[in-house]
Amino acid sequence: MSSPRRFPSVSVVIPTHNRPDYVRNAVRSVLEQDYAGPVEAVVVFDNSDPVEIDAPIGLPAARSVSTLTNTRKPGAFGARNTGLLAAKGDLVAFLDDDDEWLPSKLVRQVEVLLSRPVDVVFTAVRYRAGERYRDYVPRFSSDDPVRGLVGGGLFLPLQTMVGWRESVRSDLIDENFRTGGDQEFVLRLLLRLRADLITEPLVLMNRGHSNRLSMDYERKLENVTYMRAKHAELFAEYRPDLSGSHARFALLALGNGKRSEARKWARRAIRANPKRSRNWLIGLAVLALPPMSLDSLQDVHHRIFWRRVRA
Repeated sequence: MSSPRRFPSVSVVIPTHNRPDYVRNAVRSVLEQDYAGPVEAVVVFDNSDPVEIDAPIGLPAARSVSTLTNTRKPGAFGARNTGLLAAKGDLVAFLDDDDEWLPSKLVRQVEVLLSRPVDVVFTAVRYRAGERYRDYVPRFSSDDPVRGLVGGGLFLPLQTMVGWRESVRSDLIDENFRTGGDQEFVLRLLLRLRADLITEPLVLMNRGHSNRLSMDYERKLENVTYMRAKHAELFAEYRPDLSGSHARFALLALGNGKRSEARKWARRAIRANPKRSRNWLIGLAVLALPPMSLDSLQDVHHRIFWRRVRA
């Protein structure tokens, strides 16, 4: 029962930039896992002065925090690669500094990794914003997960993944991305590794603020253009329904004060898939809503589509 194979060690890479309170909470959620094996939180400071991060008192044995400075290209992806290359655990995982894990996450995923012929395991997520939340269970198919990721609207957050370090580290995240490089990394993992999914939400992802690179319209557009050019053959093969992406760009442009761009994307979404009612709803919102900040737009979206946390 105490063999290393039964409880492999885990290194969790957490990039951070000037958010000490967030990152301390993320580290706490990693080190307080209900898991009997060694767990190491690898905090990588990107373009920010390191701060002291102590492990909570009273933790199980073999829980540690190590801090590094990003030595690669500035940004989250260079920071993740810095941590990935420094990781020493049998298994490796990632977490953003403003998110956290639920206590049973590692136990559940390690059980899958040790009992099935898979290299990486993902989980569902719970998005949260104040008193509102939404659970997202990816429509994952182990037969052809790449099809879902490229053409079926599948999203597999890197924050949910745990995998064997040597298998994962055969590739690094493409640091040419300004945002979205984590999903392109996941795509390359799925092209060469065996993956599985736990359908229970085991990661809490903070969506209560708009201070995220993925909310930057110009960066997001640049990311999608680069992604489709880099994997043009896959996009040609799977011929994805792009209406969902167009609709998201419509809202993102609206929140960034680019109303004419928002209308353009809304029209593209409707033309790409006129049978999708959500595309028409977003088109109407783009026409009818007054100028709104990203925070205000997010708040409206959460109030309409997300559930209220029960007391």
